[in-house]
Amino acid sequence: MDKNAHKRSLFELYSSEEKIIDVDRLQEDYESESTLSSSSFEDSNKKCAIFGLEESDTFENWDLAERQVENYSKEVGFGIVRRRINKNRHGEIKRRTFECQNSRKYCAKKRADVEETRERESVKIGCPWKVNLSCNKGVIRVTSICKKHNHPLFGNRNIASDRHLSPEMLEEIEFLVNVGCEAGLIICMLQKWFPDAVIHPKNVYNAICLFRRDQKVMKTDAAETYDKLIKMQREEHGWFVEARLEGDDNHLTGFFWMRPSQIELWQKFHDVAINDNTSQINKYRMYLSLTIVIDNHVRSRMVATAVVSDETKETYQWILECLLHATNGLAPRVLFTDADAGMIAAIHETLPSTKHNYCIWHLRKNLEKNLKGKLRNKYNDFIKEWNKCRNSFSEEEFQRRWHGLLKNYPEAQKYLERALGTDVTGWALCFTHRSFNAGVQSTQRVESYNALIKKSVGSSTTLYELDIQIQLQFDKEEKFERLEEQVNQNPTIGLPNVIKRYFKRIDGIIKKYLTPQVLKIQHGQMNESLLYCVKKIENWEHLLERKIV
Repeated sequence: MDKNAHKRSLFELYSSEEKIIDVDRLQEDYESESTLSSSSFEDSNKKCAIFGLEESDTFENWDLAERQVENYSKEVGFGIVRRRINKNRHGEIKRRTFECQNSRKYCAKKRADVEETRERESVKIGCPWKVNLSCNKGVIRVTSICKKHNHPLFGNRNIASDRHLSPEMLEEIEFLVNVGCEAGLIICMLQKWFPDAVIHPKNVYNAICLFRRDQKVMKTDAAETYDKLIKMQREEHGWFVEARLEGDDNHLTGFFWMRPSQIELWQKFHDVAINDNTSQINKYRMYLSLTIVIDNHVRSRMVATAVVSDETKETYQWILECLLHATNGLAPRVLFTDADAGMIAAIHETLPSTKHNYCIWHLRKNLEKNLKGKLRNKYNDFIKEWNKCRNSFSEEEFQRRWHGLLKNYPEAQKYLERALGTDVTGWALCFTHRSFNAGVQSTQRVESYNALIKKSVGSSTTLYELDIQIQLQFDKEEKFERLEEQVNQNPTIGLPNVIKRYFKRIDGIIKKYLTPQVLKIQHGQMNESLLYCVKKIENWEHLLERKIV
């Protein structure tokens, strides 16, 4: 089916359900109000009293110049397009041209079948309005301007660029569509909720059609994916599949599933787990939540998969409850996440015995996002001190550096106390290293998984296709594990010199119990042990009283 035929079928699908006449009536009322408001405008000289635009006007930078042109066009009552931009070899803007949105003439690029397309006139009618600006010695100047128009001027509520629906409006439209409201009611509700915004009825109706189309497609796609997983559950004992449905129409808000082999992996290696979400992996804008463990070959293994519609505390609780239900209540000893507030609250209530550690990479990104603008040229020095504070080996040393950080950077104190100070045990090295963590400090292992999956999927992928790609990734893991087991049956050769000379007895013992990958790590530490730089620790007696878990 071609694109035009698809548009017609979509329109016919909803024309029987919606009162199209009501939408047309609302559109006529909207346009008549616009005409009345525009007829009450004064001449253009009075309208431009605040946002004037004349030849030889100067501006300090391009942002101010562009903003002035936009404000001028809104006051007069027409839309603009950015037609030309010239830069020098250093990438600096030297010249810019703005034209009326009705400028130039429309030229068809292909021959269209009259019966297959709707009749619609182009807005490009050769309007001569144009303004040229140039930059000389850091000063932006209006070099020339033509103020003539060959079409009527309207109020700014009729300018196409100002009729875009905001994310808040789209969220309300999606909610009203999900609860079954008709187009006329949705348009009226938006006009009531957003009285200061430009609500274009036909734009709202287009959004309604898109949400309803996605809703119908998603129901079919979700049903197919769920049926497939349930079929696997029947064919192979041990599968765990859970769907989360909400609303009177039982629309899907979450999927969670674990293979029998994944449950077995969790039972073996649940000591350290990592969880993280990613987006842009399906056409419904749902998040993919992956849970990873580290096996005895020091490899990342995917043990649980969930697809959810949001990142709230309740959703995270549902994921963790599914994980416990699938594994007979076997909670992780240590769990690394990106320090999301919803996840922190969910772990606190659902996994009270689990040590929750924060991803150090996400913490650094949050510091940069929230403090770089406040600290400006002091930010680099702040990060150096924060790294020293975070990497302190003793609690006393950490507390001393933490209070010094708050004192030396008062601009950052409020954020640090709110975002990090409430639970320093989740990110400070002196606390995180009290528990076995397999050397993990971030969620990078999950990020690597997400990158692999994103190579095969995108924003147009269905849930069924996403599930196939995840299963393929897990099949690769199992294949590699079988290969590793075959390779590990071959005899290993110990490292010479240092190990045989100083750690011969210890090496003989650990070879009986460790896999080659873990053994290699231990051998590396043995070699490095002779290269350590000795540092004297003052007041070390209290360290003997620490309980290591």
